[in-house]
Amino acid sequence: MFSPHPAYVCDSAEAAAFMHQHRFATLVVQGPDGLIAARTPMLVECGAKGEVRALRGHVARANPICPVLDGTSEGLVLFSGADAYVSPGWYASKAETGRAVPTWNYSSAEARGIVSLETGRDQIISVIDALSDEMEADQNPPWRRTDAPPDYIERLLNAIVAVRVQVSEAALVRKLSQDKTQADFAGIADALAGRTNRIARQVAADMNELPRR
Repeated sequence: MFSPHPAYVCDSAEAAAFMHQHRFATLVVQGPDGLIAARTPMLVECGAKGEVRALRGHVARANPICPVLDGTSEGLVLFSGADAYVSPGWYASKAETGRAVPTWNYSSAEARGIVSLETGRDQIISVIDALSDEMEADQNPPWRRTDAPPDYIERLLNAIVAVRVQVSEAALVRKLSQDKTQADFAGIADALAGRTNRIARQVAADMNELPRR
């Protein structure tokens, strides 16, 4: 994954945490007639050191991506965080040097690996239950698959398949003005925090969570 500056590159544990937080991902594979993409929430499986080992999700059985996922195709999984435009006018140094141009701040992760389908009923249920358990953890009471009528659940299970990505490489890039001076960094963060756009304000929050230099 390209990074325009070494300061933007995060470690593997940070990449795993980011994927967990921004789990609704885009899976891209090469199909017979070009690229095919599918959107799916992903479960993140980590190794002993916190590195991403596998991703598991689910898609509709009728999705045209399914015939390609035969266990030999490499896929690219993209995870996006908050992003925002950065105006040159927010740089304190602009008034002194004029050396400022528009740019964009963002956080983005990606994973590569061999993608396969998991079509067994137990495999599909495993993904659905694990995802529901994670997402319903703060609900009172949390929803469980057994809350719904069995025949209804069976009909839905028959309409989906599980997807597994055996991850060979994962990376997270957070381009949040870490390479700027303290004054320029503060000017950008303050300007974003004052925007009416909530995503821009989230970028400001992401910046302010960075370790101070």
